[in-house]
Amino acid sequence: MATKGYIKIWRKVWDDPIFDSRRTFSKFEAWVDLIMLAAGKDKDFIFDSNLISLKRGQVLTSQNRLSKRWGWSRNKVKKFLFLLMSEDRPKIGLKVDRKKSIITIINYNKYNPLGTTEKQLKDNRKTTEGQHLIKDIKKDIKKDIKKDIKKVSEDAFSLRTRINNIQFGWNEFANKYNLPAITGVKLGSIRERHLKVRLAEEEFNFDLLLDMVENSPFLLGKTKHTFFVFFDWIIKPSNYQKIMEGNYLDRQGYQKFSGIVEGIKELEEKYRKGGRK
Repeated sequence: MATKGYIKIWRKVWDDPIFDSRRTFSKFEAWVDLIMLAAGKDKDFIFDSNLISLKRGQVLTSQNRLSKRWGWSRNKVKKFLFLLMSEDRPKIGLKVDRKKSIITIINYNKYNPLGTTEKQLKDNRKTTEGQHLIKDIKKDIKKDIKKDIKKVSEDAFSLRTRINNIQFGWNEFANKYNLPAITGVKLGSIRERHLKVRLAEEEFNFDLLLDMVENSPFLLGKTKHTFFVFFDWIIKPSNYQKIMEGNYLDRQGYQKFSGIVEGIKELEEKYRKGGRK
């Protein structure tokens, strides 16, 4: 059994009835599917009346589309994408807005090398299978390690990953309730400073914070008042504390609890056990 080298997988495999059968993808299948979905060359798309320039190795998609394609929940898709981002050597880059996601396959040339013509493939058979490809991969890995060491420490990378998760979660929530999305968290900004303070708090749970906002018609702009919540407002220390203490909750919506404080405790217990549903 061959254990080295590589094979070509034509995208026509998508037309095969076996591939098209309804099923739940494994993580490996989802990762290979992303590689196959990536653009093989630079190209332009018209998306929502806007011109989108896609680079080789990028995928234009959405969380909802991947959810249907892979037979997963949207929450599982989100966790998988951030798993690919948060490894020691991340496999993807991710840019998200209200309507689309652009996924960049890091080191895409490793998976789909340029210039694999029939003549070159015949020439490659004269050498040990995959020998040159393996050397190139090793060189790329060494370069990635050196770049990672220079750019950021392990702790800083972990913090940036958590901030990316929060940005992703907020934009998904904002899209659902027609609230302003955020484009990023700049280094040294007030936004980043407030987020670092929140993340340093042991009891901080962003999903719980969003649930508290979701149960407040006032914060969602559903009352006679013109106010509606935005990202920087909810992470500001004084506002964050008021939200978590239940000052903006819809009392009627929490009548099933013996009281507001007990309701908050029940929510906290839910997150400790299983996370946001």
